[in-house]
Amino acid sequence: MAMAHPSEHYASSRSSGAVRVSLILTTVFLAVYILMCNRGNSSSQVSSYPSCPCDCDCADDSAVFDLPADSINSSYADCSSSDPEIKEEMEKDRLALLSEEIVLQKLVANESLQRSKSLLTESGIVYTHYKREAEKCIAQVETCEDARERAEAELREELKVTALWEQRAREFGWSDSGKKRVQ
Repeated sequence: MAMAHPSEHYASSRSSGAVRVSLILTTVFLAVYILMCNRGNSSSQVSSYPSCPCDCDCADDSAVFDLPADSINSSYADCSSSDPEIKEEMEKDRLALLSEEIVLQKLVANESLQRSKSLLTESGIVYTHYKREAEKCIAQVETCEDARERAEAELREELKVTALWEQRAREFGWSDSGKKRVQ
């Protein structure tokens, strides 16, 4: 079974993560842009409509950026407090955004968990493969070590036998004066 190189897998998971992050950021920026455009259009059209009977504290649009993320819709809270339909619609929008955010966070968490599980499974497979290879290597090293020890023992025995035969040959008058000995 041919396995993909680990760096190829990580590169593909990094690129899919980068795509996911860029999609989320694009969605957030698009939502902010649409909200700001709608706010700009409503403020330019305000002069053609009769003024709101409530006392709103909506002095500066740039102040919205100073507010925490969960209180964006609260800038017109005074206006919506007198009209239950507007208040309900504003609350629905806020709840829809929060529930969508929770769903997106669950999706990201599930994808991250799935990616982690697949990486864990893959690392287990790679670990098992290398463990088997290491066991084979250890067995082969032990075999080679045993063979070397046997060869050394046989060489010692052969040297003893050779020395014995050489001694007997000398006893019968053999001389190696003309020949050089190979050691």
